[in-house]
Order: sequence, then structure tokens, then C-alpha cells
Amino acid sequence: MFKKTVASLFSFLCVSSCAFANFEVEYMEFYQEALKRNCVVFPVNAYFARLEPEIAGYCVPGFGILINEDRWATFGPYQKKELMYHELAHCVLYKDHSEPGLMSPKMHQEKEVKENWVIWMALLFKDCNQWSSSPK
Repeated sequence: MFKKTVASLFSFLCVSSCAFANFEVEYMEFYQEALKRNCVVFPVNAYFARLEPEIAGYCVPGFGILINEDRWATFGPYQKKELMYHELAHCVLYKDHSEPGLMSPKMHQEKEVKENWVIWMALLFKDCNQWSSSPK
């Protein structure tokens, strides 16, 4: 699975020519949330990409994040935030799937994300120090 995923990442087709097509709001909100919590993180690019159907998004270290455009189109507003924050947390906060809440490897239902959002934000940024620009 990993080799197949990596192969698809390097052969992806960027659907948009700009780095923030249709998800600029969710992207910017992540950085605003980090700033609110005195968490300094570096910006990474985000792109729509042609990914395997079961992959909603992917962090490519040193490059940025890839978002599955087909999956994105099916998500509600909080699910979109969940996906963007999840992938950015991999790339700039160095979180993995063992973290609670938002870092779960499965996508949650819209209602569940909305109900847990405040708690999940606290968990996501709780260990963030002032300089999260390099791996721990």
C-alpha cells in the first residue's frame, strides 16, 4: 500500500494551477488557530491532486499537502476543515495517527466533527511550542 501511495503521489496531476484552489479558507484558518495559540509554524503549499479514491489527503514532507479533489467535493464544511487541519498537522506540527481526536486516520461524520471541534483544537495544538518549524 505504501509503495502504491508513494507512486501515485509522484505521478499525481495537479488539478489547479494555484496552491490554494477552493480551500484557502480552511488553510488560512489553520494558521490563524496556530497563531492564536502562540504556535509558530511554517507555511506549506496545498494542492488538489488525483489520488487513489480511499486517500482523502496526504502530507508530502518538504513539499506540502495533496487533497483528493473528488473526496473534497463530498465533504461538509467541518469535514473539509478536519481534512485540511489533519494533513497540515502532519506536515507542520509533526503529528501522527496515534494522537487523539483530529489525528485519527479515519474521516468523521460532519456532526461528530462539529460537536468535537473545540476539544479537538485544544488537543491538536496542546503540545505546540513557539517553534514548531522542525521535527521533534
